[in-house]
Amino acid sequence: MQRPRIRSIEKRDIDGIMRLEEQCFGSERWSREDFLYRLGKRELPVLIADIGGEVAGYAAATVIYDGDAPCELFVDSVAVDISLRRRGIARALLCELLDGCRESYLEVRAGNLPAIELYRSLGFYSVGIRKEYYTTPAEDAVLMTRAVDGKKAPDGTGGIKD
Repeated sequence: MQRPRIRSIEKRDIDGIMRLEEQCFGSERWSREDFLYRLGKRELPVLIADIGGEVAGYAAATVIYDGDAPCELFVDSVAVDISLRRRGIARALLCELLDGCRESYLEVRAGNLPAIELYRSLGFYSVGIRKEYYTTPAEDAVLMTRAVDGKKAPDGTGGIKD
């Protein structure tokens, strides 16, 4: 497999993203307008994993800045083409997205064990549960956080040091 090129979203990517949204999220997918709104907004980045001009995956976030430096980041959504999963695409997207952020947060379906495993490998740890957060099908969300300033998870594991 060709290594993906990680880059910012462009308008020409929307059709490919919508294909992933349908494939990965079905009725809980974001709309075309949601992605168009994020175009060019520094605080609402969307990164694309581009393989041969095709959208293989994306990661979207909300970022709070401290001056020019990203301070806090919430991972809003991550999707990778089903046929290309477990090949490092989500990891590459997240590493680029998280770069330089002191604290990061996300929520993930409790049953999405591959994603939880990936997030843990990137230094995230669980801080709570949102009961029945997801609706189709009904499922709890695991709340996770990651800090790069030396903070540790309550059990002493997790967190990432500078």
